[in-house]
Amino acid sequence: MKKSIFAFAIAGSMFLVSCGTEEENNNNEGIGQSEESQDETAEPTIIGTWQMTGFDDGYEPSAEEQEMRDKGLQELIKNTEYVFGEDGSLKVKTSMLGKIIEYEETYTIDGETLITTSKEGEAPPFNIIVSDSELVMVQKDREYTLKSTFKRQ
Repeated sequence: MKKSIFAFAIAGSMFLVSCGTEEENNNNEGIGQSEESQDETAEPTIIGTWQMTGFDDGYEPSAEEQEMRDKGLQELIKNTEYVFGEDGSLKVKTSMLGKIIEYEETYTIDGETLITTSKEGEAPPFNIIVSDSELVMVQKDREYTLKSTFKRQ
C-alpha cells in the first residue's frame, strides 16, 4: 500500500515540479505555429489541447497494490489535460487521490526537449515526440523514467 502511494507521489511530482527566470520563459523560439498559420509542409506543433491517454512509470506493483494502482492511473489519465499556448504558456489540469489540481507554467522547446518552468522551479526536461494527433513525453527523474502519452483535442 505504501509503495502504491509512493509511486503516485512520484507520478504526481512529474506534474508539480518546475522554475526559471523571466528571460528564460520568454525564449520560446521553435515552439511552433497555430494550426491556422501552418502550411502543409510545416512540422507538427505542440500548441493546443492534449488529453492524457496513457502513463507508465515502470513501477511493478504487488498483487495487493494492483487494484489501487489501477484506479489511481485511471483517475490520472481521465483527468489530465495540458494546454500549450502560442505564447509559451502551459495550463495543466490533473487529478490525484480524488482531488483536481490546476496550475500554470511556462515552457520552451529546444529540438526534441521540452522544459517546463513554474514559480517553484524548472522541472527535469522531457524528451518529446509530437505528431498531428499524438504527443509522447518522457522524463527521467532520479531513478524513474516517466512516459506520458496524449491525444490532441
